[in-house]
Amino acid sequence: MRTFENQEFRRFDDRDSGATFANVEFRGCSFQSCIVSMTDQVKKRSTIRGVRIVDCEALGCSLRTAVLDDVTVDGLKTNALLVAHGCAYRHVTLRGRLGKLVLSEFVPPIRDKSDEYKARVQAEFTSANAKLYGAIDWALDISEADANELDIQAGAVPGHLVRRDSRTQCLIKREKVIDRSWEKLDLSTLAQVKLNDLVSKTHPSLVFVAAKRASKFRTYVDDIKRLRDAGVAELD
Repeated sequence: MRTFENQEFRRFDDRDSGATFANVEFRGCSFQSCIVSMTDQVKKRSTIRGVRIVDCEALGCSLRTAVLDDVTVDGLKTNALLVAHGCAYRHVTLRGRLGKLVLSEFVPPIRDKSDEYKARVQAEFTSANAKLYGAIDWALDISEADANELDIQAGAVPGHLVRRDSRTQCLIKREKVIDRSWEKLDLSTLAQVKLNDLVSKTHPSLVFVAAKRASKFRTYVDDIKRLRDAGVAELD
């Protein structure tokens, strides 16, 4: 495995390459204004395999549609939200001190902007990701993540394929929220948004995370307890 230590990477631009980046470790590195796997074509998405990122920082970076396979992120500072759009995950571990991370199923189109094109692109990536998830034992391990924010949006990763810390992270199945009985509970705005998102979509589950360094951490932990007590969230 090749190792880069205490190096700075600026404006790395990976678009429509279908490349594989493999067997690399980054330690104490800085990534600034970098783009990985910017494409809206499944056959041209990049693969990141066997990569370790340890105590690095990502400033103004974008991760789009990549397949992440056997990847570990152990400590990552962000200056703002780092959004992973439409990626697929197999044996990906997020641990240590993390900044603000969002995992989204949404694939931003970069060519035709028509509604028909957007819908087709989204459907193609959703199908490709579902095929991958149907053949793996687990996708994502966040059980040791110590984040400022960790938002796993509905559809980004199947909830049952996420390894969790039961105290601060819970699995919520759509079948338990569609009757909206949870609206009677005293929940935070964040929890209500997540549950409404699950109701409005057709994904079977999501993982709600009380990020350990969030300013409202205790509030989100209380959300998890209330949801479990009410039979909405899984007991793990």
